[in-house]
Amino acid sequence: MNKAKDLSKYGKPCILSTKDNPFNPFTDYDDWRNFDTTPRFIPELGIKYATFCREYQAREAATSTELTTEENNRIIDDAIDTIIRLDPWGIYIKVYEPEKVVQNGY
Repeated sequence: MNKAKDLSKYGKPCILSTKDNPFNPFTDYDDWRNFDTTPRFIPELGIKYATFCREYQAREAATSTELTTEENNRIIDDAIDTIIRLDPWGIYIKVYEPEKVVQNGY
């Protein structure tokens, strides 16, 4: 398979998040991070818990400065897919970087 074609679906950066986090980590990182790291009651778990999604993602995705952005995006995307697939509570989601809107040619 052509490597460029294989990596094409991984062109957009993504971040692990939770279904209950109302903030987008790409557009409102500070609020997203605060929500993620502050203990809150999670009904699926039945306990008060902070999810620390960035740390969980980092543990599962073996990225490297020696890889291209596309290769790192693929590793992160695959790691998030695995986290979601193995999540027994169904609390995790994958959030993609939003498209930049171009208006009036800018």
